[in-house]
Amino acid sequence: MRAESERRCSDVVQPVGAGRRCCDGCAIIRPPRDGGIRYRGLTQEQVCVQVLPVDYEIEYICRASRVIVGPKVRKCLPNGTWTDLSQRSRCLLLCPRMWTSLENGRVSSWPLGPPVEGTVLHYSCLPGFILMGPNSTQCNKMGMWDTPKPVCRCESLLSYAYRNPSLSHCVTVCLVILQLKPRYSHVVRMS
Repeated sequence: MRAESERRCSDVVQPVGAGRRCCDGCAIIRPPRDGGIRYRGLTQEQVCVQVLPVDYEIEYICRASRVIVGPKVRKCLPNGTWTDLSQRSRCLLLCPRMWTSLENGRVSSWPLGPPVEGTVLHYSCLPGFILMGPNSTQCNKMGMWDTPKPVCRCESLLSYAYRNPSLSHCVTVCLVILQLKPRYSHVVRMS
């Protein structure tokens, strides 16, 4: 038989006293799709409860190759709600990070953060280089970018050097690239 200082309420046993009612706490919430909840410090039997105590924290976890976007941890508040419920937590597929950098160019990402479903990348090249391929791509629901990754190739070296003498460092970079990567030799036009 249970001691007088304890009462059972919604499958949770909590001490009575110190200003607490027997049902203080938060109802269990569902995990995000393709995710789960880590219940810190609870046994498997205790996870089956309907109400968790005030100040208890849960942590969202995602299946492999997915990352949590939104609050990762929620805490039970004294008013019986969880923190940040207005912000949705989702488990989204991660797109390959190699698309997030561009040799001899720049990549901007929106929104900031890991490259997950909905992330848009915008590409541009440094002076003296031309973007070959799409100037943007989007991470889709399959965890893939919707266009091939572009490359930045050297402009025609001679015409570029005559038009932009202050940027001769780029011509040097292009020459080094041409020496290291002979497949780019068709980029050079002697006119």
